[in-house]
Amino acid sequence: MGSFDEFRKVVETGRPNISVHRYQHEQFNGWFHQSSVKLGDGISTTTRDITELIKTQELLQKAETDKHREMLEMTMRSLEEERSRISESLHNGVGQTLYAVKLYLSRLADTTVPAERDEILSTIDDLVSSAIREIRSISHELVPISFEKVGLKNNVEEVIKRLGQDIVFRLRYLGPDRIADRNLELGIFRIFQELINNVIKHSKCDLCRIFIKVGKKEIHLVVQDNGIGIKPENQHVSGIGIQSIRAKMKMLQGNLSIESDGGRGTKIEIRVPVP
Repeated sequence: MGSFDEFRKVVETGRPNISVHRYQHEQFNGWFHQSSVKLGDGISTTTRDITELIKTQELLQKAETDKHREMLEMTMRSLEEERSRISESLHNGVGQTLYAVKLYLSRLADTTVPAERDEILSTIDDLVSSAIREIRSISHELVPISFEKVGLKNNVEEVIKRLGQDIVFRLRYLGPDRIADRNLELGIFRIFQELINNVIKHSKCDLCRIFIKVGKKEIHLVVQDNGIGIKPENQHVSGIGIQSIRAKMKMLQGNLSIESDGGRGTKIEIRVPVP
């Protein structure tokens, strides 16, 4: 409907009209906000140029779309990295162990010496036990069986207990054992797992301090090691898992900071708001 038709309708019905129009000519291309009211036998109309406002809204929408696309890409990369890590653990850990079991079973079938058979059976028992532990470890990384029952604190302590063989972990935990928002609780735990995996794989440290504070307004997590540190040029690459953590932090609308000098360890700190 054009402006003239809108004016006529206002006069005929007596009802005010508010509309937005785009005008395109050779020397002008813009948007106008127009309001019209009946005034006696005619009308009173006000026109305001809102071209800059429309352009700003379009830019904000594009920025929001780009942000969502970036978050989706980072999330997909994070999932692929997690799948690759699990695949590698299954192949190099459980797969190799089961292959060794197969070889020992072949040797068992070829021997009749009681002492040798007992030794082979003992080795097979150890290998199967090792495979079971490895599968439990991978399963715990996927979805901790006890998570629903015991919550964040106990699962963090379980990870430290399970992985603290070559590294001394010192934990300081403040606040309730559980976070009311289950998705937030699981998200924090996933970030914690990623941070600890990075410490074990890359830091070459012998001491790691962990601080967790569950407050009413935010969750504060700090992981600090005394290892080789991260070079500044490597703090944004995905190979050390930082991108995966950044993706999770964006989804939780949190903040991530990294302090690291070569040979002086690394301190990674996150703050996530509580909804």
